Amino acid sequence: MQGLTTPFAGHHNVAVNLAVLDGTITLEDEAIYRAQRRLVNDDTASGWVGETVEPAGAAAFAAALDPRTDGLIRSIHGARGTPRPTDAPLRIAVTISGGNPDPAQLSSLRS
Repeated sequence: MQGLTTPFAGHHNVAVNLAVLDGTITLEDEAIYRAQRRLVNDDTASGWVGETVEPAGAAAFAAALDPRTDGLIRSIHGARGTPRPTDAPLRIAVTISGGNPDPAQLSSLRS
């Protein structure tokens, strides 16, 4: 997936991530495309107006939609001794970016 497929990770990047990240989630391309599809189309029920976003820009949104994210965050809280109640809603903020999608790919996602 363009924008997410670096050929290698520099040793500084790996060291920083190992030091500060509590966990990661990997996504299949199709999950990212589903998230992109939701973002580029209007949703009149919620008032969302579709945005122009490339697949890499939708990746964080796809991770937020993934059910594993809730489990990962709850396990991190538990490990830190601050467990989240099971009925507590999970609030996540993501940055949606990337206004340079392939026009044909974007067109195929629009309703």
